[in-house]
Order: sequence, then C-alpha cells, then structure tokens
Amino acid sequence: MTAGVGGAASTSATSTASGSGATSATVTQTGGNGGSGSSGANGGAGSSTGMTNGAKGSTIFGSLTLTQTVVGGNAGGSAGATAGAGGAGTSTLSLDEAESADQSLTITAASNATGGNGGSGLNGAIGAAASSSDTITGRQTVNAAATATGGNGGASGTSGSGRGGGRATATAAATGVTVAATATAVGGNGGTASGAGMTAGAGGVATASATGTGSGSGAMTVAITQTGGNGGSGSADASGGAGAASSVSSGVVGSTVSGTLNLDQTVVGGNGGSSSGGTAGKAGTATSALTADDNKSAVLNTMVIATGGNGGSGSSADSGAAGGIASATSAITGIETINDTTTATGGNGGSGADSGGAGAGASTSAQATGLLLTMTSTATGGNGGTGTGTGFAGGAGGVATSSASGTASGSGATTITANETGGNGGSGNSDANGGAGASSTLTNGALGTTELGTLNLNQTATGGSGGFSSGGLAGAGGSAVSSLTDNDTSNSNKSAVINAISTAAGGNGGSGSSGSAGAAGGAATASLTLTGANAARGTTAATGGSGATGATHGSGGAATATTVVTGRTKVTAMATAQSGIGGTTTGPASASATATGVAGTFTAQAGASLTTGSLIQQDSANATGVVKGTSVGTVEATISGASATFVTTGQSVALITAAPNSASTSAVLGANTAISTLFGAEPTFFAIAEVGGGESSLGTSSQTMTSTLNETVDLTQLATRGDLIVGLYNGASTGTGVTSINFTLTVDNVTEINQTFTSAASAVAYFSDNAMNLGSLAAAPFTANTLTMQAVLTVTTDSEGSGFYGGIIIGDPPKARLPARSLVDAMATFGPAAAGGDRQVSWTRPAPLLLAAASHGVIA
Repeated sequence: MTAGVGGAASTSATSTASGSGATSATVTQTGGNGGSGSSGANGGAGSSTGMTNGAKGSTIFGSLTLTQTVVGGNAGGSAGATAGAGGAGTSTLSLDEAESADQSLTITAASNATGGNGGSGLNGAIGAAASSSDTITGRQTVNAAATATGGNGGASGTSGSGRGGGRATATAAATGVTVAATATAVGGNGGTASGAGMTAGAGGVATASATGTGSGSGAMTVAITQTGGNGGSGSADASGGAGAASSVSSGVVGSTVSGTLNLDQTVVGGNGGSSSGGTAGKAGTATSALTADDNKSAVLNTMVIATGGNGGSGSSADSGAAGGIASATSAITGIETINDTTTATGGNGGSGADSGGAGAGASTSAQATGLLLTMTSTATGGNGGTGTGTGFAGGAGGVATSSASGTASGSGATTITANETGGNGGSGNSDANGGAGASSTLTNGALGTTELGTLNLNQTATGGSGGFSSGGLAGAGGSAVSSLTDNDTSNSNKSAVINAISTAAGGNGGSGSSGSAGAAGGAATASLTLTGANAARGTTAATGGSGATGATHGSGGAATATTVVTGRTKVTAMATAQSGIGGTTTGPASASATATGVAGTFTAQAGASLTTGSLIQQDSANATGVVKGTSVGTVEATISGASATFVTTGQSVALITAAPNSASTSAVLGANTAISTLFGAEPTFFAIAEVGGGESSLGTSSQTMTSTLNETVDLTQLATRGDLIVGLYNGASTGTGVTSINFTLTVDNVTEINQTFTSAASAVAYFSDNAMNLGSLAAAPFTANTLTMQAVLTVTTDSEGSGFYGGIIIGDPPKARLPARSLVDAMATFGPAAAGGDRQVSWTRPAPLLLAAASHGVIA
C-alpha cells in the first residue's frame, strides 16, 4: 500500500498600472505533501510544482515589482517501508519590456524555488531538486534575483542509509541601463542514518550563475552565492554524510558603458555530518575562480570568495573529520580602475571523542591588469578540531598560501596586498594534546609594476596559534616567514615611488591547565630586499608569538627583521623586531636596516619582554640615521644568555642583553679592573650593551647617527637593593672625521650622565674601564619599585669610515660591600677633562622613553 500523493497547485497574479507609481504582483505556489504510510505502507510523494511567469505586470514609467515563489511538496514518511519522494520546485520568471508599449523605469523581480523534503522511513527518500531562473530586460533600472534551495533528504531507519539533499540551481540575468543580477543556490541537507554500516545522506549540489548587461554609466552589480548542502548525521554507529563540494568558474558576467561594475562570487562547501560510533562526514571543498576581461567599465570591482565546509564531528570514540579545502583565484583585466578582493578560508576540523580533525588548507591567487589597481589576496587556514583523551590530540591548523600580482599602466597609486594566516591548532581535553598552529611562509607574495606611478606592495604572513591542553601537551604556535624581493629597475615600466612592507607574526603558544605547561610562541622572520628605479621606501616588521600560561609559562618566539633598500633618489629603510612575551624566557629580537641612496633615513628597532614577576621586564634597542651612500642600522635586544659580539662597523649600532650570562659578564670584568672592583663579588647584572655610530663608506658630508637603549627592571624582585653601578668600557674609534659625540644616561626620568665630546679620542678615554656608582637603589631618586633606564649616543661625522663605539655594563652589587660614591666623585677619579671641557654632568629631566624586555627571577 502507498499513501496518497500530494495535490498539484496552480496559480498566477497579474498587475497592470497606467500610471508612474509603484505596482507589484506576488504569487506563491506550493505543492501538496505526500501522505504518511503506516503498518508497512509506503509514504506518498510530495507534489512537484512549477510556475512560468506566474507573476506579471506593467506600468507606464513607474516602478514594477514581481515576486514569484514555488515550493515543492514534502514527501510522506513510512513506518517499515519506503518513504515518499519530495516534490521538485521550479520557478521561471521572464520579462522583456524593451519592445513593449508600456515600459517601467524600475523593474524588481524575484524568482524563488524550494524543493520538497524527502520522506523519512525504513529507507528515507532523497530531497527534491529546486530550480529558479529570473531573466529581465527593462528600459532603465532592472533588479533580477533568483533563489533556489534543494529539499532535505529523508531520515532512514536502522536498515538503510540516509538519502542525499536535493540539487539547487539558480540563474539570474538582467539587462537595462542600470542593472543588478543576483543568484543564490543552496543544496539540500542529507538525511540522517542510524545503525552500523549505514551512512547518512550527502549534501545536495548547488549551482548558481548571474549575468548583467548595463548600457549606462552608473553602478551595477552581478553577484552569486553558491552553498553546498550539509551531510546528514549518523547515530548508533552510522557514519556521517559528506558535505557537498561547491565549485564555480566565472559564474558572474557583466558589462557597463563607462560605469562601475561589481562582480561578486561566493562559494561555500557543505559541512560534513556528525557521527556517533561511525566515521564523521567529509567536508565539502570550495573552489571559486573568476576570469573577467572588461574593456568598457571605468571602475571594475571584483570579489572572489571561497569557504571550505567544516569537517563532521565524532563521538563515541570517533575522530573528527578534516575541514574542506578552499581555493579562490582571480584573473582580472580592465581599462581603468580595478579593485579586486580574493579570499579563501579553509574549513575547520571536526571535534572528536578521539582526535580532532585537521583544519583545511586555503589558497588564493590574484592577478590584475589595468590603469590603477587595488588588490587584496587573503588566505586563512582552517582551525583544528578539539581532541579528547589520553593519546589523542586536537587537529593541526590548516596551511595557507597567498599571492597577488598586478600590472598598472597609470601614474597614480597602485596597491597590491597578499595575506596568509595559518589555522589555529585544536584544543585537547581530558589529557589530549593541543594541536599545533600552522606555520606560514610567504615568499614574493605581492608583486607589481606601474608606469611612473606610486607602487605599494604589502605582504603579511601569520602563524596559527597552538591549541589549549588540559593534562596533555599544549600546541606550539606556528612560525611565520615573510620574504619579499622586488627590483623595479628590471621592469619595462618603472615606478616613480615604490613602497614595500613585509610583515611576519608568529602564532601564540597554546595554554595549559591541569598541570600542562604553556607552549612557546612561534618565531617570526620578515625580510625585504627592494630596489627602486627612483624613490624607494621599505619596511619590515617581525613579531614573535607570545608564550602561553600554564604550569610553566611558555617562551616568547624570536623575531628577526631585515630591510635592504636601494633607490636612485630618496630612500627610507625601516626594520622592527619584537620577540613574543615570555614567562621567564623569550627569543632574541634583532633588526637590520640598510639604505642606499643620495638622501633619506634608516631606522632599526628591536625589543623583548617578559611577563610580570621577572626582574627584567623589558629591553629595547633603536638605531637611526640619515642616508649617505650606503647606511646600515643594526640592533639586537635579548633577555638572558650571551651578550652580542662587539662590533665597530655600521652607521648606527644598538645592542642590549638584559640579565646576561656569567660568561659574558666575566669577560667584561676580567678586562676592566676598575669596573670589576666596583661591582665586587656576586652582583646582579641588569644588562650588557653597546652603542655606536659611524659615517657610511660612501659618505661625503656631515652625517648624524643616534643609538638608543631602554630597559625596565622590577626592583621588587631583588632580595636586597644595593647600588646602581654603571661601567663604560671598550671605547673604540675609526677614521678621523668624528666631530661630535653626546652620551646620556637617564634613570627614572633623571639624567644621570650627559657627556659631550668634540673628539673621538676623548670619548674613547671616557669609555675605558670607567666605573660609576649612581647611588643606592633604596634611596631617592630610585625609590620606585620599577627602574627605567635609557642610554642615548649621538655621533656626528664628516668623513667616510669615521665613527665611535662603546660598551656599557650596568647592575646592582651587594648592598653592604662598598661605600657608594657620588657621580661627581666618580668623575673626579676619572682624571682631567679633555681639552674643551668635554665631560659635563647634567641633571635635567627629559621625558621618559621606555621599551625593553627581560627576565631574571631573583626571588623564588
């Protein structure tokens, strides 16, 4: 026996107006539902229903709105037999007023179709298909929208698998002066399944396309959204259904006459179905590719998006499924301005009762040719799913790759950007490990040319964060490497100005609980080699990932930034490195900025820091100067470990190691008797540092370089506060062209040392085993709990290869060991002042400048 079939439906609506006002016609047609079958009877089929031009109307220079909706009937279920099939829904709407006597100034038409759901039963039925089309031609403004949603598959009992979701197809076409065409298709969801060996239904496939033809110069939009259906869930050991893959190649097509054309294409993969006891459903992939060649529009805006589906989750000792891969590509050609955004996001891994699914990869590639370009290509890996239990882990983050390249024939500004971000690792619960954050490596991701214009190249690589763990190992942060090399002199079309930025950020470490240690942050490396045909500006920025909290705090990630810029005229080179915040340790931060040109500036800066509770909180180094020929700034900021090797090259040098190791301090004390004597036995050293500057090898005129060091010390971490001791040593000079040197040391906003030298020899003498006691750290002006110090060296030279470099050691010897000497006493023992009164003491109070990093636990 079979239950009754749903009844057919038929309807229409017509609206005719002779005026110029608003007129609308709306019609909805729904097929009847199939009847249910019991006691072994089959379920009845839902009624399929279709409509063609059921909504009609006309105006005379007015506004016409047509809305047509078709819904297929749902199928009847069956207890013990075959469920009924859902009814298909088909909506076709078309209107052509081009040759009509009655023409509207604005036509807005919508065609909607929904397939009926398949019936549930011993064997569920497939969801019904939905098809919608909307084709409109008008005199002026035309808005056409088509929407289709496939029916859901029916659920099956213990002896059958779930059925698939229905297919969805949507097509929109608009023709007029100013047009908008939008198509949206969503596949139906798969039906559920129950029982070992069974599989839930797969998601339905979706297909969408849209075309817009505009004869005007206004703004026009052609857009589609295509989403694959989700897989059904599986229970009682049944597997989850697969999410539908979704793929579009140039699904949007349009044209204007000297207008603005917007082409938007979004593709989404279906999510995998969950499973309890079986295999989690596979995620649907997403592929969005757009090729557009427009020789009419003044402005062409394109948006290409792909998002992978999420993997199905697993329970009852099942692992989560991996996310769906996402890929987005664009190849755009226009005659004037192009603004392109290409984005891909990998699907997330499903959570599991065992291991979490891996996050999916994502890739983007964007290419454009036009007069002026603004391009952004962004890829983001999916996050790993949560894992549960000893021996299991959260899923790893997905890897991302991105690139963007453009050719601009105009002399205005063109900007090309490539971004990639690794997915985060999944969490680990109940003694499972956290998943690793994905590393990110971006090499020459943003490239382009202009014809005597301004070219801006930007690329960023970001590592994924590690996953949390409760009782296991937390996931490490992913590393990040951004490397960009561009030589504009080799291009046939050369830019008047080229600006490039290379950025890297390491992922944060995963946190821990229930005895789990926090994980380390990922290292970051940013490099740039830029050669400009004219003016050039290059910047690198590297930021290490922060270490995470837990039973022990993870180390911060190291950071390295290197910038090399060459230009025919003015050049600017900047490099910034900041290591990640650590608990008791962090990686070194180092930066180098090299500039070659006839004018400009260079800046290198580095910093490191630790969390509250460490003796050394921060340290930083900064080196700046003007460009004369080839000029180099070198900086390094570290906390603990060996001090940096002393150098006597480079135009500006600033190196600081906070809380240096005993081998480094012993080397300084062993070579400097006075300093060693004043520090005595068992001192606490705050830092070893170097400052220096010199004329570039190609310099032919006066050049000034400035080196700056900063440090912040938490004095509450000292068991006993002693005196603040400063030692200056290893002064060295090169060449004969040093004309002026100024050295200042500011402590807690008080300038303790302010020395000016008119010769390198006097500065060398001052930085030769010169030990000074600046007073008790327990008395004014050092009574605050936080000690901030800044050392600044400014060197001015007028001949190539000339410079000065000196070392600094600073710390706190045991309180009771030596009587404190005043700074004036210390200066008196140094010897007679050099000719010209070079040595002076100033007690002015400049504005504070902090930046530092460190860790040195003195109090347990």
